[in-house]
Amino acid sequence: GGPFAVVLCASVLHHIPDYLSFVEGVVDRHLAPGGAFISVQDPLRYDTMSPFAHRFDRAAYLIWRLGRGNRASGLVSLKNRLTGRLDRSRPGDMVEYHVVRNGVDERALEGLLEPSFEEVRLLPYWSNQARLAQRLGRRLGLANQFALVAEGRLA
Repeated sequence: GGPFAVVLCASVLHHIPDYLSFVEGVVDRHLAPGGAFISVQDPLRYDTMSPFAHRFDRAAYLIWRLGRGNRASGLVSLKNRLTGRLDRSRPGDMVEYHVVRNGVDERALEGLLEPSFEEVRLLPYWSNQARLAQRLGRRLGLANQFALVAEGRLA
């Protein structure tokens, strides 16, 4: 349907292999002039993060993940990610697809949207599943996720 006043993508872009084409299509086909595109809870491109933030994020995730059961399957998916192999038949590999491709390129997304909106804001922040890591990362001012808010779609 549409056109819509707002399109919200919550924790979804990192699961789409060609997220830039997806966003471009959604904005072109479904977003009304004057509307807003909002994306939240996607991982920053790993090579744009500080090395400490990236290592801390990965270590905290691994520790959290090991406490969630199904360790054998999780270790296979971890090995696949570390070696750059993606097994499309393994749900664990597909759920973590962003790890294989280095996160989401927040700057490319921002650049894609800037010509079509009055204002585009990129908002990096820290988010982690482990409570202690969440508190520590926020206190240290680290960033591993981002939100992007594009307002005032041009006609």
